[in-house]
Amino acid sequence: MAEFLYGDKRPVILTVDDDEMNLLLMKRIFAKDADIFCLNSGSKALEWLAEHDPDIVLLDYHMPAPNGFDILKKMKEDKRLAKIPVIIVTGDIEADLECEGFMLGATDFIRKPFMPAVVRERVRRVLQYEYLQDNLENEVKRQTNLANQRLESIVRLYNETAFALAKAVDAKDAYTSGHSSRVAKYSRMIAERSGAGKEEQEEIYTIALLHDIGKIGIPIAIINKPARLTDQEYEIRKTVTGFGFPYQTEEDSSDKKDMENPLVYISFVILYEDHKIPNRSNKTEQINKCLISVHEFKDNIMKLSLVQTLIESVQNSTVRETVHMGITFK
Repeated sequence: MAEFLYGDKRPVILTVDDDEMNLLLMKRIFAKDADIFCLNSGSKALEWLAEHDPDIVLLDYHMPAPNGFDILKKMKEDKRLAKIPVIIVTGDIEADLECEGFMLGATDFIRKPFMPAVVRERVRRVLQYEYLQDNLENEVKRQTNLANQRLESIVRLYNETAFALAKAVDAKDAYTSGHSSRVAKYSRMIAERSGAGKEEQEEIYTIALLHDIGKIGIPIAIINKPARLTDQEYEIRKTVTGFGFPYQTEEDSSDKKDMENPLVYISFVILYEDHKIPNRSNKTEQINKCLISVHEFKDNIMKLSLVQTLIESVQNSTVRETVHMGITFK
């Protein structure tokens, strides 16, 4: 059986019927779920409504005057009571009667003889609808705040994980301590100067942190070898791209859906393209258009005269101009 909830309080139900057996039955149906008040005449109902504001009213149609429709009319004429939902309880099945009730403002009809489960469910649904209507704005705010809190938690965890991975990568390379962090900062700076929004700047920063993630799979002895690498060692060093690129074969093509985000695509291109360059001497000539690669290069050869070659190799005029300004970054 569905929960009978009305926010954080028990709903107040008024039921009016000149048949005491029907009142007893109504009381049994709602005793566990609501505060129910049972009255046996229309006049008593009007007196009670003058001092109370129930959440819903169940009115028997056939009563000595005032009958159910008379009470309904009085309620709709009173601004304080007009919005309270009213359900008409009747044994009549005439379509004209039902039409008249709805025209007067009735919310629903319950036919006699009624089944307790049906009565309970109809009342529960009406109360739920009315509650949501009255509290829609607050409920939207509450749900939005909950969603934002969960999102902030996920983003925070994601950023902390990315930063931890970047530190783990840098810890393996004695020659480039703090390299990932510097590249990430440079990339965010050029993204800002290029007109990117705050959200995109942070995405670029996080992606740039992980541009060297493939180093995790390379033996530390090869990464930190002070002498020239042997051919075999160099082949191992070049596999850095295979440890991070998400797919390189048809078997992995199902993962291509992850590339719908252009920033994710950029991060993988950086990993795959920038790190497969055959040697350090001609790195400037093969630099990728991706801005993170530009700044990785800048971090590596900041003091060399090859910076101008880098600028000329970037085809996009906006990025070229921004890189030129970025040369003055400290």
